[in-house]
Amino acid sequence: MRKIKVQKNIVMSIIILIIVFFVSIYTLSRTDYVISENLFIGVMVGLLILTIIGIITIVKIFKSNNIKPEKALLCIIIPFCIIITVAMPVGRGHDEYMHWIKAFEVSEGRFISKIDNEKKQSVAIVPENVQNIVKERQHGIYKYVDNIPLLQEKINYDNYIQIPNQNAAAYCFVQYIPEVLGILIGKVITQNPLLSAYISRIANIVTCTMLMYFAIKLIPFGKNILLILSIIPIVIEGFSTISPDGITIAICALFISYTMYIAFDKNKKCGAKEMLILTTLGAIVSLCKIVYMPLIFLAIIIPKEKFKSKKNKIFYLTIIIGIGVICNLIWLGFGSMALLSTNTNTYAGTEQNGTVIKVMSILSNPIMYLQKLFYTIGVKGNQYFLSLFGGQLEWAETIRMDFIPYIICGISIITAISEHDLKDKLNKYQKIIILFIILVITILIFTSLFIQWSENNLNYIDGVQGRYFLPILPLVLILINGIKVNSKYTTLDITKLICISSIIVQLYTLTALLAEHL
Repeated sequence: MRKIKVQKNIVMSIIILIIVFFVSIYTLSRTDYVISENLFIGVMVGLLILTIIGIITIVKIFKSNNIKPEKALLCIIIPFCIIITVAMPVGRGHDEYMHWIKAFEVSEGRFISKIDNEKKQSVAIVPENVQNIVKERQHGIYKYVDNIPLLQEKINYDNYIQIPNQNAAAYCFVQYIPEVLGILIGKVITQNPLLSAYISRIANIVTCTMLMYFAIKLIPFGKNILLILSIIPIVIEGFSTISPDGITIAICALFISYTMYIAFDKNKKCGAKEMLILTTLGAIVSLCKIVYMPLIFLAIIIPKEKFKSKKNKIFYLTIIIGIGVICNLIWLGFGSMALLSTNTNTYAGTEQNGTVIKVMSILSNPIMYLQKLFYTIGVKGNQYFLSLFGGQLEWAETIRMDFIPYIICGISIITAISEHDLKDKLNKYQKIIILFIILVITILIFTSLFIQWSENNLNYIDGVQGRYFLPILPLVLILINGIKVNSKYTTLDITKLICISSIIVQLYTLTALLAEHL
C-alpha cells in the first residue's frame, strides 16, 4: 500500500515539474526583448536538463527513508544559491550596489561611513572604479551582456572618490564580515571589481549555509520550520548576493535554535560555555539590525532547572541580555549620526531635523501613530505577504512571481502543524514571551522605517517590506504549531515535501530571472 502511495506521489510531482517546465518556456518566449533563436534553444535545453535532474532527484527523495533536514538543506541550498548567483547579475539584489560599496569600504578598515555635512548625506570612500560592477541600461533593465565590458576593469587604488551611501550607512560592519572576507580573497586573486563581487557573493553563501546548517542541526524540534525558511526565494537571494539580509536571517535562526536547544534538550544544561555562546550570538543579532534586538529576550524561556540555581539564571540572563542591549545602544548611537545628518526634508520650508520631528510626533500622539501603523498593514498587507514568501525579487521588485508566495505559505503552515515533536512543548508563559517578542519587533520595524524613510505627512508608513519579517517567521510558525490540528504527515514526509517543492519553485525562479536578463 505504501509503495503505491509513493508511486502516486512521484508521478504527481513529476507532472507538476513538467508543467512548470512548459510554463517556463512560455514565459521566456513572451519576454519583451528579442532573444536570438540559438540563445532560446540553448536556454530551453538547459532548462530541460535541469528538469531531468529534478525528476531524478524527486524519485530519489521519495524512495529515501532517511532524509535529515540539515542534510536536505545542504543538498538544496548550495546548488540553488550557485544558480541564483549566476542568474542574478551583480547589483540586482536588494540595494546590492550600495552594500557592495559599504562592504568594500569596511574591507579597507573604514567601519563607519563619513558624513558630508555640506551635502547632508553619508558617503563611502572607495577607489573610483569599485563602482563599476553594474551597468544600467535604459529603464533600469540589466542584461547579462552588459557585464562583458566590465571584466576589463581594474581597481585603481590611486584614485579614491566619495560615493553617497545613505541607504547602507546605518548598517553595522559586523553584517558585512562574509562579504569582506570574500573581497580580501578577491584582492589576492584579481584586481577586477566584478570578479571580486562574485567572490564576495560566494563567501556569503558559504557563511549563511553553515549558520543555517547548525541552526537546523541543533534545534530539538521544528527542524523543518527552519528548512522551509531557507528555501524561500527571497532568503536564497539574501544568501546569494552581497547583502546583510542573509547573515541577519541566518544568525537570528541560529540564536533561536540554540536557545531552544538549551531550553528543551533533556541532556543540556546552561553553563558558562552556553552563556558565552548565547551572549555572542545575541550581541551579533543586536548589531545586525537594531529592530531585532528584542529577539535576545527569547533566552528568558530557558527553564530555571537548566541553571545551577535561580540566582545563576538571573546572573546569566542579565549578562546575555545586558550585553546585547549595550551593543545595540552603542551602534544605535553611530547609526543615528547618519540618520540625524541626512533626514531633514520632512516638512517643506523647515530646517528642523526630520528624525527629531517624527520621534516627537510619535511621543506627542501615540494613538494617531498606531492608527497610521494599522492602516499601513491594512493597505499594504498583501504586498508584505508577497515579499515575505518570495514573490518579489531583486532591487525595485522587478521579478514578480505572484503565485509562489501562496505555495510557500501553504507548505509553511502544513510544516508548522505537522511538527509533532513540538506539540505541547511550550507552556503558556513561554508562548506569551514569544508572542511579545514578535509584536515588539514588528512595531520596531514599522517605527524605524517611519523615522528613517517615510514622510511624516503621509497617512501610511512607507519603506516597509515583507522580507524584514523573515527573522521572526520561525517564531510565528512555532506558535502556529500550538493550533489544535491533527496532521498525519511525519517529519520525513514534510522534509520530502519541502525538498520537492523547492525544486519546482527554484526552477520557475530561474526562468523568471532568465526572462528578465537575457
